Amino acid sequence: MKYVAVGPTITNRIIFEDGRIISDIMGGDVFYLSGIRLGTKDCIYVSYVGGDFEDFYGEWFDANDLSRDGLIFKLNKTNYNELVYLGQGRYKEYSIYTPDYDPLGIGFSAIPTKCLAEYIKDDTKGLCIGTRMTKPYHDDMVELKEKFPNLMVMWEYYPYFDDNGVMQKAEEFFKFKDAFDILSINHHECRELFDIDDEAEIIEELKKIGKPVYFRVGKRGAYFIDKGEHCFAPSIHLKPAEEEVDPTGCGNTSTAAAMWAYCEGYDALNTCIWGNLAAAHNVLQYGPYPHFTEETKHNAIKKMSEIAENLKG
Repeated sequence: MKYVAVGPTITNRIIFEDGRIISDIMGGDVFYLSGIRLGTKDCIYVSYVGGDFEDFYGEWFDANDLSRDGLIFKLNKTNYNELVYLGQGRYKEYSIYTPDYDPLGIGFSAIPTKCLAEYIKDDTKGLCIGTRMTKPYHDDMVELKEKFPNLMVMWEYYPYFDDNGVMQKAEEFFKFKDAFDILSINHHECRELFDIDDEAEIIEELKKIGKPVYFRVGKRGAYFIDKGEHCFAPSIHLKPAEEEVDPTGCGNTSTAAAMWAYCEGYDALNTCIWGNLAAAHNVLQYGPYPHFTEETKHNAIKKMSEIAENLKG
């Protein structure tokens, strides 16, 4: 497969700020798969799942002609979380199950790179992953990248806390930059990582990484930073904003979509727009976009070109 998405599968019961509750919503890093699927079906999803996976995800996999070859059935049940929105982009989540659903304790763990290597070929272009960066996993990922030199790794940032509860700051995190080729991170995460709130200052800090960065700024849109330059693309609405349904997973979806666009050779602005377009599809319903077709892709590429032309003036 040309693209690999990896991470935990998490079905959600979502509790919104206004008290609304909706259950059995597909989630977790399935949203990575959705983001890639906007551009291509030549992708595979690697995830620990349970025997009930088909109950929640089977219909969507069938509708989008997606492979199940990357599913690793090691859980008694697929992860199921209660997701509580707290406002200002913050949330908390926790499992609805007792620990015996996951006897090996791996449901939310990073999948070992030796396992990932089984799904990567010499012509695989991109791997999208989001997990906490540790020294051992960094070293393993560097080794994986050496084995597959054509592979581009998109890493969605997750904060890491040591055994004393102290959060890893920028100086420590960027020691691990050899593990990825592109970074995806949002404004809230940057604020905690750099202890900076000003957007322009954050962008300058991100440029110091020396690698492409997809910098997401919520409802406003996103930046793409590459080769010391940056561009901004505003968020996209395929329907009036008041008709949009649920933003859950927009960050994951847009991250994977931006990876696909960059790997396919699009420039920074078009890559940024493509990520925003994936989020625009994701927000139309609960869970990932239900049915991707060639027409969906054609319309998205056309819209991307139109937006890029307008932004370039």
